[in-house]
Amino acid sequence: MNTTKVIFNIPTVVKNAAAKRAKHEGLTLTTIFTQAARAYGAGELDVQAVDARPLRPSVARAIKKVIADAERGVNVSGPFTPEENAKYLRSLMR
Repeated sequence: MNTTKVIFNIPTVVKNAAAKRAKHEGLTLTTIFTQAARAYGAGELDVQAVDARPLRPSVARAIKKVIADAERGVNVSGPFTPEENAKYLRSLMR
């Protein structure tokens, strides 16, 4: 089987946790990365990027206000049809 070397950087704590679990399961870290890459290439593994940083307090307050306004039916407009939405979004790109 042809192989290629892959070099990349990951946080040390992430690598150590993965290596510890792999060792506990009787596997090597190489096996884990190879199987993950194989599954991803075959479409059997999906990855979602999520920004887990907490919101700034001012942003959290603004979002809470918008949600509260929407629940009361205040400061909202619409509903719009998909065609109206598309027309509006296209107007923003001009």
